[in-house]
Order: sequence, then structure tokens, then C-alpha cells
Amino acid sequence: MSAKEYYHDLDLVKVSQLVNARVHNVDNAGQSALAATLGADNKGLVIWNTEASSAGSAGALLVWDGTQFVQQAVEIEGDLIFRGVLMAADYTAVPVDYTDAGSQYAIGEAGTLTITGVTTYVPSASVQTGDQIVFTAPDTVYVIQRNDEEATESTLGNVQLATQAEVNAGTQATHAVTPATLQGKLVAQRYARSYSTTLNLTALTPATVTHNLNLADRDDFVVNVMRGNSQISVDVDSLNVNSLTLTSLVSLTNVRVTVQGASAA
Repeated sequence: MSAKEYYHDLDLVKVSQLVNARVHNVDNAGQSALAATLGADNKGLVIWNTEASSAGSAGALLVWDGTQFVQQAVEIEGDLIFRGVLMAADYTAVPVDYTDAGSQYAIGEAGTLTITGVTTYVPSASVQTGDQIVFTAPDTVYVIQRNDEEATESTLGNVQLATQAEVNAGTQATHAVTPATLQGKLVAQRYARSYSTTLNLTALTPATVTHNLNLADRDDFVVNVMRGNSQISVDVDSLNVNSLTLTSLVSLTNVRVTVQGASAA
């Protein structure tokens, strides 16, 4: 097709219109050939690539930015603009032009975000594969947790809390134990607790040992008395679930006493 060449601007003085005008149509090869002839002085040159795609349609509008053709899209203030997928190597290389409010990225690799210029991460800079991040300002990023799969020993995800019956049975492999249900299981199984202390014994004088073990049975415990690396025997009397007395016929120093028993709570 023949074409008339213009070496001057056309000023339509804000009145005249271009009616039924078409943007320069090229295919991929034509775009590459044209790009080879352009430079910084050609910024703003517009083409329609008939082989590219935009929003599901055949063809895309592209503008020369001085070094390459970039695809254009209508941006609505306050809308989300998907900018692509971020791998760990990209965390510090996000283009400044792509950190405006509404810029959205998908996380392709777990890690800690260190985006240049960003000072605030909500709730934190730690991200997992599948998360999304949204800029609310060039220095503020919100992390949207998208890792909603079931948690395993190797995968971060959601868990369901185990019931007391499940904890007591000890066969459930996918529900989580809480401190309260763990304590309930220990109490149900009369778990043993221990208490140790060092004291001096005066001859024929009961010495009170307050162990505070809250024994399930005041008479259900074991006492071990050591002195000088040897086990010794003294008289033991249980006062209540939290204390007992030791009595020796002779005075003894540095006596090590250990009490063990099933706790009621």
C-alpha cells in the first residue's frame, strides 16, 4: 500500500476529528521489524498487534516507551492491577512504577519480602507460595494469605482442634492438641509429677516437705531420700495431698528429697 509521508505535526486545533481512523496494524514480525528502527525520540508511537491478545480478544494495543513496545490497559483508580508473579529473586526488584496503590502480585515462592521502598508489611513480610500481596501505597503492602490447604508436618495450612475424647484416645492424626486438652489427658491418665528439695533434719523432729503436687491420693506417692550419694531411710508420714514429714533418729545435713506421685490436676 502506498503511503504519503508527513514530516510535520498535524494540529487539528481541538475542533477537527479523525473519523474512521485505524491504528497502525502489524503482526509479531512487523512489530519486531518496526522496533528495530525506533529509539528514544519515538516515544508514544502506537501500534495494534493483530497476533497478540488483550483481555481475551485477538490483538493488543501497544505503545513504544523509548526502548520497547509495552501493552496498554485501562487503569481505573482504586482498582486492582495484576502485575505478575513474584519469585524470591524478585523481592527486591519490583519496578518503582509498579508499586502504586492497587498493584497486585501472586507469590510464586515462599520467603521474606524485602521490596525496595516498602516499610510496612501487614500482617508481616513472611509469605508462602500462593499468597497474594496488594500495594495500598508505594511503602505499604498487605499480604493476603491464600494457603488454605490442610496442614501437615511439612505444609503450612489450616488445622482442626481435637476434642478431649480424641486427645485421650490418642489415635487422631490430623487434629491439633491444645494445652487444655493435653492437661485433660494427663489428668485422666494420672500422670506423675515430681518435686525435689535439699534440707537438714534434726533428730526426732519431723521436717515438713511441702511438695504441692496435688496428689490424686495422699497415700499414692514415692519418696527417695539421698545423702552423700547414698540412699538412706527415714520415717515418712503423709500430711495431705501437698505435704509430708520426714523424721530421723539422728540429725542429718544436706539431705536430698525427691517426691513423685500421680497428680489430680
